[in-house]
Amino acid sequence: MSQTENGTRKRGIYIKEAIETLFEKDQVVEIRGLYNNNRCPTKNGFYKDFDALIKVADAMDTDPDVKGIYVVLNRIDPALFARKANRIDCAKSGAGTGDQNVIKRRWLPIDIDPERPSEISSSNEEHELALKKASRIADWLAEMGFPEPIKADSGNGAHLLYRIDLDNTAENTYLLKKCIAAIALFHTNEESKVDTTVYNASRIWKLYGTVSRKGDSIPARPHRRSKIISKPAEIKIIDISLLEKLANIVSTEEESVDDGSKYVNYGNRYNQNYPTFVLGKWLEEHNIEARHQKWVENSDIYVLRKCPFSDAHVDGAYAIQFTNGKVIAACHHESCGGRKNRWKEFRSKFEPDYSTKSMSRTEQYSYRDRKDNEFNNSKVRPVEGNYSVPSENADSMIEKDIIRINLFRCVNLLQNPPFGRQQIKNILQGRKMKKIEQYGHQKLFVYGSLKGVSDEMIMGTIDEMMQEGYLVNSGGFHPTVRITEKGKRTLGEYEEFGDTQICAHYQDEELVETFDFIPSLDSLLGKLISSSATDRRKAIEEIALLGDENAVPLLIDMLEDNNGNVRATAIKCLGEFKDPDLFEPIYKKIKDPSAIVRCHVIMALAELGTPAALRALLFCLENRDDQIRKDAVYVLGELRCYDAVNPLISVLKRDKDERVKEEALISLGKIRDPTTLKIIQQELSRNSLVNKEAACISLGHFKDFSSIDTLIGYTKHPYEGVRMAAIQGLGLMGNPEVIDSIVPALKDLHGDVRYAAVIALDQIGSIKGIHALVKSLDDPENWVIMRVMDALAHIGYVQSLNHLETYLDCPDQDMQDCARKAIKEIRSKWNIEKWDIED
Repeated sequence: MSQTENGTRKRGIYIKEAIETLFEKDQVVEIRGLYNNNRCPTKNGFYKDFDALIKVADAMDTDPDVKGIYVVLNRIDPALFARKANRIDCAKSGAGTGDQNVIKRRWLPIDIDPERPSEISSSNEEHELALKKASRIADWLAEMGFPEPIKADSGNGAHLLYRIDLDNTAENTYLLKKCIAAIALFHTNEESKVDTTVYNASRIWKLYGTVSRKGDSIPARPHRRSKIISKPAEIKIIDISLLEKLANIVSTEEESVDDGSKYVNYGNRYNQNYPTFVLGKWLEEHNIEARHQKWVENSDIYVLRKCPFSDAHVDGAYAIQFTNGKVIAACHHESCGGRKNRWKEFRSKFEPDYSTKSMSRTEQYSYRDRKDNEFNNSKVRPVEGNYSVPSENADSMIEKDIIRINLFRCVNLLQNPPFGRQQIKNILQGRKMKKIEQYGHQKLFVYGSLKGVSDEMIMGTIDEMMQEGYLVNSGGFHPTVRITEKGKRTLGEYEEFGDTQICAHYQDEELVETFDFIPSLDSLLGKLISSSATDRRKAIEEIALLGDENAVPLLIDMLEDNNGNVRATAIKCLGEFKDPDLFEPIYKKIKDPSAIVRCHVIMALAELGTPAALRALLFCLENRDDQIRKDAVYVLGELRCYDAVNPLISVLKRDKDERVKEEALISLGKIRDPTTLKIIQQELSRNSLVNKEAACISLGHFKDFSSIDTLIGYTKHPYEGVRMAAIQGLGLMGNPEVIDSIVPALKDLHGDVRYAAVIALDQIGSIKGIHALVKSLDDPENWVIMRVMDALAHIGYVQSLNHLETYLDCPDQDMQDCARKAIKEIRSKWNIEKWDIED
């Protein structure tokens, strides 16, 4: 038997074993493949025929564009079989299994993933360490009474699967979430992490027997085949009592045994009679090594490196400080008392007389509102710093008024659609987040109005305002915050009172300086040497926001950080300075071992935009790394660099990677050099469907109206990817004359094509397409309808209001919210006050 035949046979055996182990014969199974293909990034299908499932998985695994192949672990509603019965095709948005489609929870999944930059495979050493950690976790759970699990190699890390049999309820989901969080608490470290996000019912899971292809396969970080390593002769179902034991392994404030220590409950945030004790600082002062993270109810938990209560084991000990200041120390091992609170004993080991100490008046202030500037160099991270103001009654009221008025304004602005408290907090704090940019919330006048105000302060004020009836929580799985009529009246009173009187009070008392909205460079230096990569990245971003040239040497130093994500952030921020002198340190990192760093080098060079940076980008077109070439091609197109025309033509003719050639063709269209038009048109006539798609988009960017008839012809192409690209090209041209040729695509059998037609009509922005868009409000796919609503809102045609209003009573909340947003935008454009939309 040849080596190829032997490998194919093994692959089929592994896949067959996985399917027969993970699923019962009467189950419907969803398979999902993730692809390196912008036109069809995901394919999925539903199978009852396991032989057919094995064959399709085997075939998918031979496709080099497949990044990974997954299955939904739990038992799903058999009605989903009708979506794609024993076949696989491009996945539409919402066409996969949702949490609501799962009828039974069959597995407790544990995913151990090596810490490394995203989108690359693990090294052999990282891979081996993850497998060893999986064995340690299995042994740890066995001590609690858990049976032997299925042990598997995910290709990059390790998996454990424990058989369960639970209904898919919110309570059971929360139980499994707590179980996985408990495992992660004691077993996540700098080498690898236990993924805490895998608790949801419709979680997709690696199909063993298939290859995991993250990034390029290189000797140091190869692609590997996943497989089941071992499984018990009899797979036993875990009793729910064991799950509850694991979920509650850590003591809680209410359930723990009190050791008699005196604590004051922080009922009033402005009461100054609080204990000063800060657990993180105390651990640091006594050189007790611990790993810090946030825990339930925003408490701080420290997992101790060594158990202080026993020499029989090392792991298992922890200490918690709750937001009211109370401290608990315990060890989960039964030999150490299990959940018993042993804080008094623990502290006495280092301070024998601590229980007789009295707290001096100068030591007493709130743990919750403590600033952490003096602890920035700590190995054990304290609670994140918050600002505070003197607590005299008048000043406290002014501080509360400032927070309240900005909360009132923000919630009032976010009514159509409404958002949750986390989004409101992030807007007011001026956070730079994807969701904020997605909805344009950075443009709100209240954005950043409470920079420097702590999370607890904002969240606590929201709670107070809800209790007082000014705000209301919608409830449900994704609760949103709305302003009540009482709140609106109060907001009017605030606006009448005005900010000027509040600000004047602060000026008179010289209290403005207590609002340290912009951190100083000195205050951020300590965070650059934090043991937490996340803290270092955050510090780099904050330093860059200062725009202080004195920070540049510090950012250059961070290019040598041992964490790829930190180096990538430093590269990104250096690029934003747009300083020509930074070219050399940035370009040196093009050889960095981390793919994400190399990607950020390309983007930073584009930010610099200097002649040297452009020459470097052109040189990158010859790089051996496919991704570097692809990124360089993309940014040269975005920059419309005319010097790149001939090099891009060369890439188009000679590059071995089809993705790079496709991007080069599109970039030539963006640059719009007349000499390249014929080349683009020639690519359109090739047999390759990928070339046709890229050429259609390229002609759209080129805005070559002589090619309109050609693109119109391709809107009728038998392959939906070409039809989509042709419609996209027509939309990019922006010529209203092509609307009649786009409208028929709104009735295409493929939802992705209809979606592309809606976008094209939106881009053209002509009233001529309104009638067809209104008819598309009856599209069978909700995601298409919501995009139609956005298009109607952007075009701003007032006659579409009546049609949009019909969706305000739609049972789908997302549809309601989208309709409200569209109606509000149209009314705003026309200054219409007739339609009063209830929240």
